[in-house]
Formats: sequence, C-alpha cells, structure tokens
Amino acid sequence: MLTCTADYYKRVKYPFHIIGFDGAGIVEEVGSECVLFQPGEEVFYVSNTIRQGATAEYQLVSEFDVGHKPKSMDFVEAAAMPLTYGTAYESLVERLEIKKGENVGILIINGAGGVGAVASQIARWVLELPVVVTTASRPETVEFSKKMGATHVINHRKELKQQVDDLKLDVPIK
Repeated sequence: MLTCTADYYKRVKYPFHIIGFDGAGIVEEVGSECVLFQPGEEVFYVSNTIRQGATAEYQLVSEFDVGHKPKSMDFVEAAAMPLTYGTAYESLVERLEIKKGENVGILIINGAGGVGAVASQIARWVLELPVVVTTASRPETVEFSKKMGATHVINHRKELKQQVDDLKLDVPIK
C-alpha cells in the first residue's frame, strides 16, 4: 500500500498548496546563515515539494537549491531550467554514473525534447562524451538535436537497435 499522498499532507504546513517547481526572481532577504546570496540578486531555483511552490508571490527557498540567474536569460527563460537540468544531470551523473571524459556513448530518446536537449548538452559539452546518439524524426528536430550536442541522430519511428548497430560505433553505448 502506498502512503505517499497521506504522508505528503501530514508534512505540508498549510490547508492549501501553491504549486510550481521551477522559479526565478530577485532575492528579497536572506537568513543569518545564508552565505551564497545577497538581497537584490537575480536567481533561479527548484522549489521544495513540501513548501509553497514557485507560483507563489513570495517563496522560502534553501540557498542550496538556488543559482545565480544567467545574465543572458530573462526570468521566464531562467525559470524553465532548474527541473529540466536537474533531471538530466541526475540521470547521467548520479544514476548512470557517467564520468567526465569517459570513453562511452549514450543513446538519448527524444533529443529535441526538454530533458533530452539538456541531457545532450550535458553529455557532449560537460561530460565530454565522444558519442551522443539521439532520436528525432522531423528535419527541424534532427537539426535542433545536432545543435544541442548529438553526434548522431536516429529515427525513433524505426528499429533503434539496428540503427545504432548500423552506426558501427567504436565505443559502448550506456
């Protein structure tokens, strides 16, 4: 029997819950133990599921879930990043345990989707994998996937294993 829902409502401090995981904003004030941020700084973050969500006007967020907003992004663009990037990073680094410079390749399904596009960037540019194979089918999604870091793009509407085998890669696929 699952008790996740009941446990959730025991831990939430309010009779209602404002949703929203990703957020961006300006630091209003910081606690006495905060060392990474100052009031007035522009930030982006992923919120905690047992606190009020990012669609609230004000939100209490741990400094460990916050980053300085990239200056090249507006608040909407920055707010769209944390959960997607966190999911991709956790998948590659924490779950698959891929190490930077490891001599392996990876197959990413839906390379033009949110998590897939981010995973491609992390795999190719951060982890420096020699081979990043993604799936896409339309010309515009194939091109986008390549811009995100794919070294090869295969069609997700066809047999995947055969297409990967046909690439004759010299590294194993994780």
